Amino acid sequence: MNNSVGSSWPEGLFSADRPIRTWLSPGRINVLGEHTDYHGGLVLPAAVDRFTRFAVQTREDGIIQAFSKHFGELVELRTREGLAPLRPGHWSTYLTGSLAVLGDILPDRGLNLGLDGDLPVGGGMSSSASLTVGFLSALREFLGLPLEDLELVVRARRVEVEKVGVNCGIMDQYAVHFSRARSFVALDCSALRHENVPLSDPEVILAVVDSGKHRQLTAGRYNEIVAECDAALAAINRLLGTTYSTLSQVPPREYDLPEPQRRRVRHVLGENERVRAGIEALREGRFDRFGALMLASQYSLAGDYGVSCEELDVLVEEAMQVEGVLGSKLSGAGLGGVTVTLLRREALQRFTERMQTRYIQRLGRTARVFPCDLVDGCAHRRSVEGGGS
Repeated sequence: MNNSVGSSWPEGLFSADRPIRTWLSPGRINVLGEHTDYHGGLVLPAAVDRFTRFAVQTREDGIIQAFSKHFGELVELRTREGLAPLRPGHWSTYLTGSLAVLGDILPDRGLNLGLDGDLPVGGGMSSSASLTVGFLSALREFLGLPLEDLELVVRARRVEVEKVGVNCGIMDQYAVHFSRARSFVALDCSALRHENVPLSDPEVILAVVDSGKHRQLTAGRYNEIVAECDAALAAINRLLGTTYSTLSQVPPREYDLPEPQRRRVRHVLGENERVRAGIEALREGRFDRFGALMLASQYSLAGDYGVSCEELDVLVEEAMQVEGVLGSKLSGAGLGGVTVTLLRREALQRFTERMQTRYIQRLGRTARVFPCDLVDGCAHRRSVEGGGS
């Protein structure tokens, strides 16, 4: 038996008499379709090779012990006999919230969990969805939780909305779970149907740049933008005499609305069109066209949706000065976090050097650059032996 307890986990987290296995849950990037998922729109994300890593050991007493190496904290949760209370703003809320949305399918057994990985927390790569989907997937894998794939994703989103208090869409959870290697997930967030669209040229790659600015789109600001869009939808329905339930159902045109509602609507409708055009460009191998759509998305996110910031704007501006870069935009909620850039493989060194040099010259900050491979999501993964580090 290889339990691979390892010296870096707290003493007593894992027992010596049961095996430990590792479960990986990826982060995600989004190349087109930003802030459209909660409007029932189209998105084009992908899972990437930055992971939340779960070291997992089963136990029989209905207790879940979880230690986060990032936060240096150990929490204890019960699957039966009353769940632990939610702790707003605390990382364990994603675990407790996951148990809460399981209802009558809570498992009788428990787990010892060690959590670490290389996925930036709060960095715009869906660390929260990676944690939540990964936890639910581990419960299914190790404790036989009776959850179909789509139901797992839907419940993971419920954690964010009902337990964390963020009125998000389903893109992050869906991408973390359903992605396939070397492909984007072309998802219709209203119908919850997707197809995999390959990135067909191995000489065209993606790179993420971490701005070093922790994402500043708080739950309050996020919900404020959602409320602006809801008000715009209600106004359009009154104007047209319609009963559209989402902005993505609205015919794409300019509407006579007060600001910022007019700009919010323009972004959502334009972004859906960019996703459609982007899917076509990928299928045809027109990567220059796809990159131009990414840049147009960035301009819309900054000017119409108001979720960019100086750091992200500078990173995109500098990226577009590099020969071989095809397109660049913020990825994720915005107001901090990361950018994602489409570029030719031969340009990676030039790109990396410019981003690191010019960012510190202009803003006095250090930019971290890492190329990304597109990988399988949790639905297509299995655990592996060992869990210590």
